Amino acid sequence: MKTPTLEELLPKAKQLANENDHVSSAFFQRRLKIGYSLAAGLRDRLETEGIIEPYNGKTTLRKVLRRDFKHTILHPFNNLLKLIRVSP
Repeated sequence: MKTPTLEELLPKAKQLANENDHVSSAFFQRRLKIGYSLAAGLRDRLETEGIIEPYNGKTTLRKVLRRDFKHTILHPFNNLLKLIRVSP
């Protein structure tokens, strides 16, 4: 079985960041079933792109700063909720 590359996993990592408030290398390892070096590469790439906060020396969790919705798979009800408006 071929090991996926960082470029192949990047869209999925962005999607996971969109769906969660915090991410870490261990989070990517568990969710994508990959090794640490590839997970750390994804984390570093998201940091470089400004999607997650840089390491602050306190915790390994990185807060998601920017949501890139073009990589998000929307739930079918999200569009329906936009159509429903509550009158004041």
